[in-house]
Amino acid sequence: MITLFPRSPSPDIWVAEHAAYLDSILKSTILAFASMVPGIAGQVSGVGAAVYDISHTFWIGGTLSLLSVIPVIGYVPGAAKIAWNLRKIDAELREIEEMLPSLCGSAPLMEKLQSTVGRYFKKIANAPGNLEIIIRLRKIMEFPPCDEPSRAAIRDAELGLNGV
Repeated sequence: MITLFPRSPSPDIWVAEHAAYLDSILKSTILAFASMVPGIAGQVSGVGAAVYDISHTFWIGGTLSLLSVIPVIGYVPGAAKIAWNLRKIDAELREIEEMLPSLCGSAPLMEKLQSTVGRYFKKIANAPGNLEIIIRLRKIMEFPPCDEPSRAAIRDAELGLNGV
């Protein structure tokens, strides 16, 4: 898998890079949803989304945002940008999720990740459906400190599911 941020030697740098990237792509996605509003408000949002994306070197997103300003047919590139961003968010969350056990020993690093994820998770946690992105966000938010068993392990123990 090609990653936008190669593994850094320092966990501090890795967390800072991934938290910043995740924050940027989530903001870009929110702007993409805003650009889908009909009328002048959606067009202004589309221009704002394009400026944001281009300033953060999200070239494909910026192009799709500019195309979303076109009346009527602009919904197609707008929806394509949302799908593109959701795919990028899922890949980034998957990479963060894989790295969680190695960040376990550092409470400040986990707090930084959970703070970034939490800003968005609180708003979409109760969304209908079982989107993979929401599941990944929930896993990051509920990741236990290393000295504590996970909530799933506690639940399994209470239900007598250990060793099943």
